[in-house]
Amino acid sequence: PSRFIPFIMPPDADDPTVVAEELEGMLNVEPGLFHGYGEIGLYGNPGSPPLPPDSEKLMEIYPVAHRHDLVVYLHLGEGHKEALERAAAANPGVTFIFHGDQLKDCAECDKTHSRIAEILENHPNVHYGVDELYGGDWLLRPGASKSDFLAHFRDYGPLLEKDLAAFKEFIENHPDRVLWGTDRGVSNSWDTDPEVALVLNNYTRAFIGRLDPAVQERFAYENAERLVSG
Repeated sequence: PSRFIPFIMPPDADDPTVVAEELEGMLNVEPGLFHGYGEIGLYGNPGSPPLPPDSEKLMEIYPVAHRHDLVVYLHLGEGHKEALERAAAANPGVTFIFHGDQLKDCAECDKTHSRIAEILENHPNVHYGVDELYGGDWLLRPGASKSDFLAHFRDYGPLLEKDLAAFKEFIENHPDRVLWGTDRGVSNSWDTDPEVALVLNNYTRAFIGRLDPAVQERFAYENAERLVSG
């Protein structure tokens, strides 16, 4: 229990989540076991359309999360900025974390963190998880090979410069609101190998070491620790 922080991620057939009543029933089986709800993917898939953060289904779920003191962890879809802001404003007692690049790399986006920064600056109960490091390449994508992954990290220099240009200012301008994440464990059979873990950890530590020292520990673990420790 001192090493694992369980979140509940209850999909319903092709939908990203069960309804509020079912979630309440699940949580009441073992009250206090879970510390978060999610990650809930709102971007849609071939079996279901995107689910806006302020949809009726989710707006009924947020009070359940609040009663059970759960952090709400979402992966937004394109165009979900205003919907998330409405949900966060209507549920000020709920802590939201979101990740993904749908507000940064979409067709009409400016490829910066400007939209994400606006959300953080206007809604104190919203946080953002950075898990797109490694030179902007989604290295753990389905079908990728372990050998190609390891080869990607043979020279840290260009990768670090690219990641620092993309993330350093954003992280340092929001030192208490941005969390480090890995987003790994589901794409390939090798992405939890110890060798892969060591490469990812070493690279991430090199990146964090280039941030302002006043921000490093907050980004690395303190912000996340604060959110799940109550």
